[in-house]
Amino acid sequence: MKSLFLVFTVAVASAFAVSSPAISDVRIAETGTGYPTISAALDAAPAGATIEVSSGDYREAIVIARPVSLLGKDDGGGAPRIDGGAASSAIEIKAAGVVINGFEITASRSRSLQFGIFSSYSEEACVMVRASGAVISNNRISGCHHGVYLRGVESGAIELNEIVGNRFGGIFVLNSRNVGIRENRVEANAYNGISVGSAIFPPGMMQAMRPLAGDVVITAETRPLDAVMSSDIEIAGNDVSGHGHAGIVVGTARRVAILSNKTYANGGQPVPRANPPVVLGSSPDIRGYGIGLICDTSNSRVEANEAENNDSLGILLDTAHANHVGTNSVSGNGTGIGLFGSTGNTVQENHVRQNADFGIRLERGLPSNPPAIANLIIGNDLDGNGANAFDTSGRDTAPARVQGVAKGGPVDRQMLAVPNQWNDGTRGNHHSDFDEAAEGFVDTNGDGIGEVAHPIAGGNAVDHYPLAASVRFGAAISPARVAAAACGQTGLPCFAASGTPCGAPVR
Repeated sequence: MKSLFLVFTVAVASAFAVSSPAISDVRIAETGTGYPTISAALDAAPAGATIEVSSGDYREAIVIARPVSLLGKDDGGGAPRIDGGAASSAIEIKAAGVVINGFEITASRSRSLQFGIFSSYSEEACVMVRASGAVISNNRISGCHHGVYLRGVESGAIELNEIVGNRFGGIFVLNSRNVGIRENRVEANAYNGISVGSAIFPPGMMQAMRPLAGDVVITAETRPLDAVMSSDIEIAGNDVSGHGHAGIVVGTARRVAILSNKTYANGGQPVPRANPPVVLGSSPDIRGYGIGLICDTSNSRVEANEAENNDSLGILLDTAHANHVGTNSVSGNGTGIGLFGSTGNTVQENHVRQNADFGIRLERGLPSNPPAIANLIIGNDLDGNGANAFDTSGRDTAPARVQGVAKGGPVDRQMLAVPNQWNDGTRGNHHSDFDEAAEGFVDTNGDGIGEVAHPIAGGNAVDHYPLAASVRFGAAISPARVAAAACGQTGLPCFAASGTPCGAPVR
């Protein structure tokens, strides 16, 4: 019968009764030496060592303070299971270059936190990563506040994991760069699936806010937001489904590539109004979405994804700027692609079909947002949506009403009355409600490009070159090409994709 004992080492985040595997079940590969616990092996292992862990239950919360590889070995009893119990994290990584591969990881008695703006940032996760170069792969991670949380790292990879059933989010990357999130199954985490963001909590702020924030764990940050902003992150090939609000959400970040993911059946919960009351979207009625770029995210790409059967929106851009949304398949959502208070984006070559309310919708959203202007919408297949296209630009000309910190980035006042472009000067979009002669479509030369303009409902935008059928263009259109196509075209608004009037210096 296995004995019970307490383990106390510097590598243990919390100590409690454990059922100890045999000494031979945890081994440093280079020496062959066995240890009774993972924590004991970590204490003994030199930098660069590989620790092999056999099947079994390991009831310990561990802290990894030097670069090692921790490898789970299924020797017939399944993947070894690490259970951090009541600890805030089952595994905390504080050293660069750590590898975690082949485990089931949970903290079965960790606390539940009420939703709030502060608790969403609380540094509590099955795997809490505080150092660069970590590789988290081939694990099943469940039952914690967050599944995997990377904070303030310069590199890292989260790959080939199953991250399911965590109480807030699956994967959270905060104030980090050069991170790859690839080929994970992220499912049924309570609120968000994969989140990338940036935030600073200056010293003293949390103490002052403690009555409102509660007992959360958030590291103070002395650097400005621009210095810590998440950037150069790839989210690719993931299967993301069944979350209460968002499948993939990127907020206050730049140069994020969201590529070839499947996001479906996300949403159903509007943003809660508690701790403190905030609006994390352009409408409190947004009940979730597949993919979102929000809060001044810029220079990012959303390409070749499937966003299907999500609640309010398939793809959301909310105060997001200079991004490219292209070659996505978006169907069965409330709205296919929605741009709220977003400027200078390109929405290109998407198949937007059978969405209940709108195919592509552009509007201001919150009064504090700018109007959705200076966007290019081109080459999209809008087929069988409740309303294929809706755009308030050209009619919604008021500047943003600043409330606290202004959202939306710079918008030239002279641009407020200029509608979005629904063509590049030669071709526009396919509208299934405007592609036949009975609907007013005219194509006398048979080139598939309409000769009668198609007004877009909601404002003053017009698709001057509607298409007879969906057309795929290939390479993404650069801002320079957009400017060249738009400037000087008779009957077209004269502005570049950046929102800068033609002939003016590009900001």
